[in-house]
Amino acid sequence: MSPATRAAYATDWQSFTVWCAEHDVLALQATPAQIASWLSSLAEAGRKASGIARARAALSHAFQGRGTTQSKPPA
Repeated sequence: MSPATRAAYATDWQSFTVWCAEHDVLALQATPAQIASWLSSLAEAGRKASGIARARAALSHAFQGRGTTQSKPPA
């Protein structure tokens, strides 16, 4: 994974964890419905489809069991 992709994923993960904290959700225990709600919030905020797709990819990467903390994305 390129450094730029890692940085982008880290930004998306941080955005997700902030959203989770605001909605009383544990990031690594988020349900598909909660993830969909976050992705919808990105669309409502005006994020482009390509950015939403990248955010989804970042979460997919995080949920593949590569990390155990909620404060930073898995490496």
